[in-house]
Amino acid sequence: MSQPYEGDSTSPTIPGIKGINTATTTGGVGVYGESHGGAAGVAGFSATGDGARGDTQASAKNGIVGTNSSTNPAPAGQVGGNGVFGYSQNPHASGVYGAGAGTGVAGFSTTGDGARGDTQTGAKNGIVGTNSSTDQPTGGSPGGNGVFGYSQNPHASGVYGAGAGTGVAGFSTTGDGARGDTQASAKNGMVGTNSSTDQPTGGSPGGNGVFGYSQNPHASGVYGAGAGAGVAGFSDVGTGVNGISTSGLGVSGSTGSASQSAIFGINNATGPVPDGLNRPAGGGVWGHTRVEKGSGVIGSVEPGLTQAAGVTGIGPIAGHFFGNVIVTGDVLLTGADCAEDFDIASEGAEAGTVMVLSDQEGALHQSEQAYDKRVAGVISGAGKYRPGITLDRRQSRHNRMPVALVGKVYCKVDADASPIQIGDLLTTSSTSGHAMKASDPFRAFGAVLGKALGALQGGKGLIPILVALQ
Repeated sequence: MSQPYEGDSTSPTIPGIKGINTATTTGGVGVYGESHGGAAGVAGFSATGDGARGDTQASAKNGIVGTNSSTNPAPAGQVGGNGVFGYSQNPHASGVYGAGAGTGVAGFSTTGDGARGDTQTGAKNGIVGTNSSTDQPTGGSPGGNGVFGYSQNPHASGVYGAGAGTGVAGFSTTGDGARGDTQASAKNGMVGTNSSTDQPTGGSPGGNGVFGYSQNPHASGVYGAGAGAGVAGFSDVGTGVNGISTSGLGVSGSTGSASQSAIFGINNATGPVPDGLNRPAGGGVWGHTRVEKGSGVIGSVEPGLTQAAGVTGIGPIAGHFFGNVIVTGDVLLTGADCAEDFDIASEGAEAGTVMVLSDQEGALHQSEQAYDKRVAGVISGAGKYRPGITLDRRQSRHNRMPVALVGKVYCKVDADASPIQIGDLLTTSSTSGHAMKASDPFRAFGAVLGKALGALQGGKGLIPILVALQ
């Protein structure tokens, strides 16, 4: 057996052993070491310098290369099978450390992970990336990051995190803790999903796809801004957007546009409210309170505004109340009369027609005779006046119309017998559905319809009157 080579040198510039291979073809090694006993083929040690070092001046080659040709799995509990393995007992240093004008450490694999880091220390991280540069990234590149991930796979992620705790966490003392950007209109800057169907435990706000929390009382846990909706929520079966607060507002909306609304709710259901549902439903906005003397929905206006409304309803039925209504101020009605719906027993009755009580209980028909003490009022809605309030509005198989009992209304009148002046008392005439001047005070007693607010010198016409039955 050959004796092992041994070399010594006391010069800092001369190696203990040096091997040179002058072959010009690939594969000629200067120094080669091999071991069959489980030890290292080549080992290096130094008490004050590097244990082993490799240098090259070839740009297509590497200073040190380690390969492992074994395809067997590493024995249990061992970190074998690696091309290069580094280990350090110094808690302030690294097992493998790379530095360079380009990438410090790079990893590549055709079938496995390009780079991987593991730790068993709860206070440390599997992989840490830091960037100490304070310069602005140049050329539109996403530089300046502690960790940068990029994937050409449209079904994968540039950076993916998974764990029994948080999959990915971000922190910054001066910037954003985490940020996501995309240029794809069908995708999102950030997406959070939660595939658990279990009920959150311990009172925690768990089970959410995205959860945001802020200790700043002037900021929001989640804040959204955009050319479209700032924040949008969607759910197939639950609540699209849910806001909860123990001491502040559950949901708050604001806008700087006078033509838009701070909060808008719409119900896109196409069917009617289900029969037998003993509560209001199908609303665009629903408000509910469990506070005594509180309100399910509150609307208010800025002091000093005289034409703004706290709450506005639009539609054939602008408001629907299940219960009592308390008003501490005035009730302002833009209509001109107080009307009540009646069954109409005669054909041809229209707005402005004078109506009298019919022999049919609760029904009215057109007036047919002068000074009729059964006079009841005028059908509302003629001219420019509309009812201010309508009583007894309900579904019926009969023809029902609103009849003005008090207030201003346009009325059919006949001035052939006597001209009508403003202020004249009016009663029924012999012309069907028309009023006339009450010239006979004795016959007019109990048959007065009201007072004329307009004049008519002769013929038949439509004038405004003040309904005041007496």
